[in-house]
Amino acid sequence: MATYDPLNLAGWLSPSRIEDTTPYWLGTWFTVTASGYTLTGAWLWNTGESPFEVGRDGTGYTNRRMLLFDDNGLGPGMPGSTMIAETVLPADMIPDGWVSGSQEGWSFHEFDTPITMVVGNYYCVARWTHGGTGGSANADYGAIGNLFPVPLVEGDFTFPTAAGKFYADADSDQVNQIPSGAFNNAYYGIRPVFSDVSGGDPPQILLLSTGKALSLGASSALLLG
Repeated sequence: MATYDPLNLAGWLSPSRIEDTTPYWLGTWFTVTASGYTLTGAWLWNTGESPFEVGRDGTGYTNRRMLLFDDNGLGPGMPGSTMIAETVLPADMIPDGWVSGSQEGWSFHEFDTPITMVVGNYYCVARWTHGGTGGSANADYGAIGNLFPVPLVEGDFTFPTAAGKFYADADSDQVNQIPSGAFNNAYYGIRPVFSDVSGGDPPQILLLSTGKALSLGASSALLLG
């Protein structure tokens, strides 16, 4: 089973820290153009305070979640999208490879069960960010501007124009909301991760008496050396 991280791209892996007192639901919209894929989870970019992602009012996060929406064929960010998966995020979203001190980076989070993708439907992986109060310099999310001025196609995965969207949770009630607003075609540091469940068993390498190798399996590739 192969794993795909289509937004693991040079120039996309270091979002800028954003200082904002407003909590948001942030999301990345996408679609698949071939069957056989499931969504397993997402890499989320985290700000580099230790303890990580503590609200700027000095309190920790509670009930922070990652969601998955299905547009039901209506289009990215349109009313009528349905939440089809939800998982609770940890209190400290420690970046992968963290050692000590302040460090910005990515942490991976899974949904409880992989979700089968329907060709042609648009989906959105969304996360909640705590704006906090108190006006200190702690940022709680990251962004890169103008990364989706046109659709981005990576293999069987397509990210539409303005694929990065937001919903301003002005009253900070954390009620699940569909990210539908867009600004400057921005990207908000959410990388959906997929598995290919249609490829069958990996190829087997058979050693031949001639010293050549035959690769048999899903790729049906012949390797001669």
